Amino acid sequence: MSQAKMIKNQFYIDWDTPIKQGGSSEIFQGKSTRTAAGSSLLRANQKGTDIFTDKPVLIKRERPKQGYTQECNSPLTREFHVYQSLRNRHGFPRVYWFLEITGYRLLAMERLGPNLEDFLNKHGRRLSPIIVSWIACKLLRRVECLHEQSFVHCDVKPQNFVLDSIDSPRQIYMIDLGLARRYRDSKMLYAFWPTQSPLGTPQFMSVRSHYGYPPSRRDDLESLGYLLVYLFRGTLPWQALDALTEEERLGQILE
Repeated sequence: MSQAKMIKNQFYIDWDTPIKQGGSSEIFQGKSTRTAAGSSLLRANQKGTDIFTDKPVLIKRERPKQGYTQECNSPLTREFHVYQSLRNRHGFPRVYWFLEITGYRLLAMERLGPNLEDFLNKHGRRLSPIIVSWIACKLLRRVECLHEQSFVHCDVKPQNFVLDSIDSPRQIYMIDLGLARRYRDSKMLYAFWPTQSPLGTPQFMSVRSHYGYPPSRRDDLESLGYLLVYLFRGTLPWQALDALTEEERLGQILE
């Protein structure tokens, strides 16, 4: 069953059944058992903080041998560090621990509700102006908070914002920070990278991102604008483009 249970004796995880798979990682649902503060795991990873509540948790597992020459190149490691900089901020999931076991990097966090794509589907793929306005205010606060910590998200899309409830949501959380990048350093100097491969999901990427320019705050905001249009109309104009190849499709989007 789960090596996490065997090593920590605190989580039940079925490694054979991921609930989601991405480019470099898989996501599993775990079940925590009640554990008193001060256990060996807590001393090692959370300094005695009591974090286990018998609630379902999400475990992100990064596959080994992804070609990361340094730990900082690992998306899951980067995501953990960004979450750490955002701890105690509203609108971001609670992270329980991050560690490496038998070559795998593991990140455990609270499991939240459905994402905005699920919410859109539930409401017939058209949201009212009032609901979209409410969502816009929440998302702007999340993006602003991330930018205040000197990070840009680089992948703003419906799947990366989740609700606390699909029936009567009151809060929206920003997730999936593996592509996040610093746009300035600790001395408030702005970072400029050479032209690189585009970051993000093509249909929500900014024009600058398609051309490979370094990510900036304006790109997150442009992507957010596309996201809000998508929630209001249920689609984006360039989603219906007829292209034979990915390169041709990206070219048509830019037109």
